[in-house]
Amino acid sequence: MENLHKQPIHTSLDHAKKYIEPILNDLKTHLWKDIVYGISIGHFHLITLPNGAIVCEFVNYPRLRACNIFLAGGDLEEMKELQPDLIKWAKENGAERLEIRGRLGWLKTFKNELDSDKTYIQISKDI
Repeated sequence: MENLHKQPIHTSLDHAKKYIEPILNDLKTHLWKDIVYGISIGHFHLITLPNGAIVCEFVNYPRLRACNIFLAGGDLEEMKELQPDLIKWAKENGAERLEIRGRLGWLKTFKNELDSDKTYIQISKDI
């Protein structure tokens, strides 16, 4: 699942970088090298698409395990088509919930596909 197209990891990283790095520049929470390191130690998971990339992590809450998609960029239709396989993969890895953190537009995009509710948004202010 990590590498849907069986590309060597360096090819996948090069491909993903053009979709993910601009998001990181806006968020200011990670650098690209942080994402690469997280992938290399198995903390983050990279999923490449022909025209996009997704970075997720598993979060262990006291009562459940969630697959948190915290970076995604590229073709939204490809991401929508991936949802059944992504959900299956997340369940196979013990997740009971799929979370997407992002701009409010993601709620509109995936509301029907994930039969989801807006549970919260995250807002921040640099101080």
